[in-house]
Amino acid sequence: MNLIKPRNHREVRAVADKVRRVEYFYATLPDKPGEGFRILSALKDAGVLLLAAHAFPTGGGQSQLDLVAEDASKLKQAAQAARKTILIEVSASWCSTCKRQRPILQNAEKERPGLVVFDVDFDSAKDVLRRFGVRHPSTLVVFNGTTEVGRSTGDTDPVSIRALIAKGF
Repeated sequence: MNLIKPRNHREVRAVADKVRRVEYFYATLPDKPGEGFRILSALKDAGVLLLAAHAFPTGGGQSQLDLVAEDASKLKQAAQAARKTILIEVSASWCSTCKRQRPILQNAEKERPGLVVFDVDFDSAKDVLRRFGVRHPSTLVVFNGTTEVGRSTGDTDPVSIRALIAKGF
């Protein structure tokens, strides 16, 4: 087995210095030719530089497009400028309420293909939490473009979560 080995430790450190934390975003869209291209073209036109993009079918005629932008705020601004319905989902790996919300939100995404979801990690994205005035995990904030149209914390009722999301459409 041939392994690529660094020439010295300095090379390894140079690579490690480039590792950084990034925000990951995703959108659910119809699983039809051209849908991903339409979104990627709009982001390009808005000047959003993507570090990574990945798409895959999720079933039921839907696909998920995963995005990592160099500047997360530019990606958010582009989504807001497009007057999309945006759901900010604040969650934490240790949050049992968040875990109960997750399947409800996944179903809502399938029902509303135009919904753009930003999953914000409660433990690591403190600047985003301050910006949106979020103090607890399991908080859902819905926007229509740049206008906040609803918010809830700790809600696990599918009917009320769907109603909250519907305010953005």
